Amino acid sequence: MGGHSLLVVRLVEWLRRRGVSVPVRAFFQTPTPAALAATGGVEMFEVPANLIPAGASVITPGMLPLVDLTQEQIDRVVATVDGGAANIADIYPLAPLQEGILFHHLLADGGRDAYLMSITVAFDTRAHLDRFVDALQRVVNRHDVLRTAILWQGLPEPVQVVWRQATLSMTDTILAAGDDPVAALAAAAGHAMNLDRAPLLDIHTAAAPDGPGWLALLRVHHIVQDHVALDVLLGEVRTILSGRDDLIAPPLPFRTFVAQARNAVTETEHERYFAELLGDVVEPTVPFGIHDVRGDGSQLTRHQLDFPSGFTDRLRETAQTLGTSPATLLHVAWARVVATVARRDDVIFGTVLFGRMNAGSGSDRVPGPFINTLPVRVRTGELTVRAAVAAMRDQLAGLLEHEHAPLAVVQRASGVAAETPLFTALFNYRHDNGADPSDEPEPTPQTTGIRVLHAQERSTFPVNASVDDDGHDLTLTIDAIAPIDPYTVAALLRTTTLNLVDALGSTTNDPPLSAIDTVDESERHRLRLDWPDTPDGAAAAEAEVAERVRQFVAHRLPSYMVPSTVVLLDALPVTPNGKIDRRALPVPDLAPTPTASHRPPTSPAEEAVCTAFAEVLGLERVGVDDDFFALGGQSLLAVRVLARIRAALDIDVPLRALLDAPTAAGLARRIGQLRKTNRPTLRPMRSDKE
Repeated sequence: MGGHSLLVVRLVEWLRRRGVSVPVRAFFQTPTPAALAATGGVEMFEVPANLIPAGASVITPGMLPLVDLTQEQIDRVVATVDGGAANIADIYPLAPLQEGILFHHLLADGGRDAYLMSITVAFDTRAHLDRFVDALQRVVNRHDVLRTAILWQGLPEPVQVVWRQATLSMTDTILAAGDDPVAALAAAAGHAMNLDRAPLLDIHTAAAPDGPGWLALLRVHHIVQDHVALDVLLGEVRTILSGRDDLIAPPLPFRTFVAQARNAVTETEHERYFAELLGDVVEPTVPFGIHDVRGDGSQLTRHQLDFPSGFTDRLRETAQTLGTSPATLLHVAWARVVATVARRDDVIFGTVLFGRMNAGSGSDRVPGPFINTLPVRVRTGELTVRAAVAAMRDQLAGLLEHEHAPLAVVQRASGVAAETPLFTALFNYRHDNGADPSDEPEPTPQTTGIRVLHAQERSTFPVNASVDDDGHDLTLTIDAIAPIDPYTVAALLRTTTLNLVDALGSTTNDPPLSAIDTVDESERHRLRLDWPDTPDGAAAAEAEVAERVRQFVAHRLPSYMVPSTVVLLDALPVTPNGKIDRRALPVPDLAPTPTASHRPPTSPAEEAVCTAFAEVLGLERVGVDDDFFALGGQSLLAVRVLARIRAALDIDVPLRALLDAPTAAGLARRIGQLRKTNRPTLRPMRSDKE
């Protein structure tokens, strides 16, 4: 009937106000009125009241029911707050997601913070800007989470301290004409934020350098905001600017959610659930061989794709027929893509949970960080497409009871080593806020002169898939770090989803999930057209075709997935179930084969590159025309090669240079270009008089 997670939150709250308590997972497993009425109720954790009185001159341990601090530790907290104890409204611990964000903040050590979100807004006049800032301050005054600072030094656990009054910081900047004003304002504001002073949002402003008007960069730290919360914040600002303050519901405390998230389900229950799901997993799922999940997100590139016209309706009809949601089908499609690019048939990836399902009444209008990321596991080599959809529906429903489980607990429940990430790919199915357009305030002179120019969020995961569902159409967005190509991943996901829906629409066939194609026919056709036209069966033709295949995929896949050997077959052997029979595949010759015409190095750079290739790959000699990946190299070995080149030539060579120029001669030329680019420019010195 069109329901989704955002509407479930509202329905749960509506039922609770009428004395009916229904477990959230029931909405996803038994979504009919009759089945929901038959489910048992669910008990909510009773959140203790805030015991800090207004105007308190001293805060004692007995006033803090949600956190255990000594008087000395409390005094240390009070000393950090402007106005002391009288300006402290509450002190309580962090929610699970906030703990993870704090870890990455500390990892940045004052450098670029991956979880600092920003929005650039343009204003017709300074008066529009001033009204916007005033409205934003009023929203900050309303919500405790927006007046929160994070403290951890000298404390047994990190805490969040709610200030009673916290004034927005606003910094004016002068931009030079001709520069990109959005980029220049972001650079002036910087990419870090101190977490020990409230509020954890600020504004940097500048007059538009190339014309009338003003710009403002609003920075918000993810530790107090998520995507939905930001929509709530901006929605209230828009309502205040329209003069319709009466439409805004009374604010609710974020402490209620924190208490529910930390106490409603015990850590033992979380561990039991995830041990059953992941206890036998000993290897991470690493698409494209990229392991790093501790980056700052600055190297992500993005590509968006839409589905063909009319497909979204067919997707929704298929999901409804199967008694599930489009989000479930997209999760299954993403699992198939991850299996392909990670070269595994038992995969794990992270899914972003809404986090407001069991967070208590009114959680959909609290502008705080509720979301969490938890693992989904799919045995793509064992399940048919229909079985995969049913299993995914049940697994996502089961995760809802653990939607605030700390990722550290999840990792501990698996068999993967603590220092190794359990997964490096993320999936996020996002609905709009479900608001009725008639509820939006009419544009006024105060709001028509304001428009958003740019918004930026980052992730520490190497590859992120997002599906935005506006209730009508779906848009695929892939964010990925080099050498992963976001277009390639987006195309894989779109093609896989199309083929999955086709397979699910069959009434006579239920193929294995592993048989769903991830590459469309146009790409296959282009590959066939690129092959050389030579007599079948000729050894020379086979060698040329194999090399063309390698060259083709080398421009579309990261080095981790470029095969060092290609074997041509008339057809792939299959089992009686239609799956590829791996045991029947011929054993390829994996021995590295340098080019027959060995051309020795003629420059110090070529000598260093050839030596590095040979040492890392264990070869006696390498010529300047030899291809690193054709010799058996891959991404992990590439890092070692670049380290040896740096030691020999005292120059940092980016991985992209090796991917683009994988021969010794080509890489040596790139090194020469890098030396010219990095050569410092001498400028005349100015005297004091000048």
